[in-house]
Amino acid sequence: MKLDLAQQQVRVEGQVTIPQAFLRPGGDRPGVIKASSDVVIVNKRSDIAPLTKPKGMALYAKVKVILGDDVQVETAAFKGQLKGSLLVEETPQLAPRGSGSIEVAAGNYRIYGEEIEIQRGQLLFSSSPLDNPGLDLRVARQSQSSTANGAVSAGAQIRGTLKKPQMTLFSEPKMPDADILAYLVLGRSPQGGGSESALLFKAANAIGLGGGALTKGLGDAFGLDSLQLGSSSDAAKESDKDNTSLMLGKYLTPELYVGYGVGLLNAVNTFNVKYRISKKLMFESNSSSVGMGADLIYTIER
Repeated sequence: MKLDLAQQQVRVEGQVTIPQAFLRPGGDRPGVIKASSDVVIVNKRSDIAPLTKPKGMALYAKVKVILGDDVQVETAAFKGQLKGSLLVEETPQLAPRGSGSIEVAAGNYRIYGEEIEIQRGQLLFSSSPLDNPGLDLRVARQSQSSTANGAVSAGAQIRGTLKKPQMTLFSEPKMPDADILAYLVLGRSPQGGGSESALLFKAANAIGLGGGALTKGLGDAFGLDSLQLGSSSDAAKESDKDNTSLMLGKYLTPELYVGYGVGLLNAVNTFNVKYRISKKLMFESNSSSVGMGADLIYTIER
């Protein structure tokens, strides 16, 4: 490393090699006991004047960071080994930028409790901001088909940038996106059940696929008459903000409809029943953990 200080300027140039590291960003090691939120430090000194900061100096940096053969990263969703090199450049009044690539040599991604292998993973920097690299990721999961087709490989290809990722699903053999998502998240083909369909729709919504043909495909796979995102105001709360929910529903008879709403942004789930008494009269009931209600709806056609 080379460091020069002259005329209110700091220039840093050189190369740093990290042969071994274990990183767990954004969290403590298991077993760490944190202080309670109501802890008060009674011996905190308030009579000490804060240190005055020296006049700022312009920083010019050009440092190449090389990752060795034993750099491990572990987060709640990712665990793996990284390698590659990155040239970091910084100049006054501009955000730090990078050139190079960081590769996932081996790793797994956790989605809804399931480990999915990262077959290929790269963060690509082309004089781009350090917090928005380009993406070239491919994750896949091998599963055993319930039919005579044998093994099924389902996965996702992620490109674009970190802030605007673009994801496409793939499989071998080819199948609809709804089935691919089921194999990717559940490890098998979709089956009947409200909890499964809710989980899959949450997964689709989380990765930006929660609409259009995929939504219809999930509904068809589970034999549902309706599967959609909806918003409804909660009268039991003072706030008038809409609560986004996944609405699942099916007609048990031509007159009787049963629905279930799963809160995507909160833990409030709702149960809905509609019964058509006559052509113009319908009974509707809604219940949840925050309240319940019922209505008789009379329709006049004009």
